[in-house]
Amino acid sequence: MASIGLAAHDESAFDLPFEPAGAAATNDAYPHWVATIGPGFIQRVRAAEAGAPYLLATQTADVAAVYSLNGQEVLPIGGFTGAIPSPTLAQLQADIRAGKFHLVVGLARTRDPRMEWIAAHCYNYPITSQTRAEYYCYPSDAQG
Repeated sequence: MASIGLAAHDESAFDLPFEPAGAAATNDAYPHWVATIGPGFIQRVRAAEAGAPYLLATQTADVAAVYSLNGQEVLPIGGFTGAIPSPTLAQLQADIRAGKFHLVVGLARTRDPRMEWIAAHCYNYPITSQTRAEYYCYPSDAQG
């Protein structure tokens, strides 16, 4: 039944049956992100790491996979689909305070409360992508 639903909605083996609309949008944006990542972006990520244990944090494990290809630790926010409640906002705030990561890559125009907090408290990198948002978090951004 699930495979019929995928075929009926012009989806493929990489789509999940009964997938929430938000997760589908995240997964559909993923190939576009990969296409916008160039050598300059990777060099910027390495520079932004600044000795932190995680190279960066990303909204979804899908996106984290792009950056962790060389054995780098990447913190996925929301698991594979972005809908998993781990890490919690309190955990992210504690990790930012501890300097465990600085750079965060997420979906533009997301409704995830964790990403909305990051957007409100961290430095927003001005980028030209319609689907991706980037932030730089200092430990002081999560104080208080």
